[in-house]
Amino acid sequence: MQAAQSSRVYFANLVSCGSAWVCPVCSAKISETRRVELREALAVAGVAVTMLTVTLQHHKGERLADVLGVLREGWKRTKAGRGWQGIKSRFALFGYVTALEVTHGGAGWHPHLHVLLWGERALSEVERAELQAEVAGRFGSYVAALGGYVSRFHGVEVSGPEAARDYAVKWGLAEEVSKTASKAGGGRNPWQLLRSVLEGDAAAGALFSEYAAAMRGRHQLQWSRGLRERLGLGAVLPDDEAAAEVAGEADTLLAAIPLVGWKVILANGERGALLRAATAGAESLRVWLAERGIVPGGL
Repeated sequence: MQAAQSSRVYFANLVSCGSAWVCPVCSAKISETRRVELREALAVAGVAVTMLTVTLQHHKGERLADVLGVLREGWKRTKAGRGWQGIKSRFALFGYVTALEVTHGGAGWHPHLHVLLWGERALSEVERAELQAEVAGRFGSYVAALGGYVSRFHGVEVSGPEAARDYAVKWGLAEEVSKTASKAGGGRNPWQLLRSVLEGDAAAGALFSEYAAAMRGRHQLQWSRGLRERLGLGAVLPDDEAAAEVAGEADTLLAAIPLVGWKVILANGERGALLRAATAGAESLRVWLAERGIVPGGL
């Protein structure tokens, strides 16, 4: 256990799973790292950013893996080939970042993509409307070929730079467990499903298990090749490294809890109680551990 200069007490040197999708603890850390990386890119001078939101029609009872597969393949085809190269040239675009979000509601699973497009100049309102029409036409036709359907009015939406910056600012804020917890609308985000599981909702448990399987191996953010280099930025931090909390040099070691003692704390579900005892001071922490027969180092 360590205490930061800010008087915050936290656990250190624990193994993390590194999952941005199914672990609330790791997700919060990874999302904060992604927020910083995204804001660094938005702060680069001399470029403009346009935001594109992409989704497709979905129905209750459809498997998330199926809906997600159509969405991802449809978008993959949309941004491939000479047609996409023509769009990039016409609107002076040179890179993008894609963020995947998923919610579940009355109409079933709702996966959607937020795509931030980097360009050499800001697009006018007329140009944004033209871009929306062209992307919607391509995306809609490819999704239809895959057996899906894209609403003419709601499938693709293009917004200006203000929307892109607002989106990045909201990413990883303290009041959100992760970015996927924002914009849930009438549906439930994965963390709300998980909370329902803890409240005894078996159906929510089945949904969360389905979600976990469908999201395995995917990334919260995907950067187009060469974008960060063009913006003069370094490589993104891998999820497992972003999830590993590293103690600051000036932080203070309060106690080194042995593995056998940590297992007792986990078995009793007392991690929160341990943090509260440590926050109250070294003597409080010593007494709390002694009551459980745990002999730590560092005290």
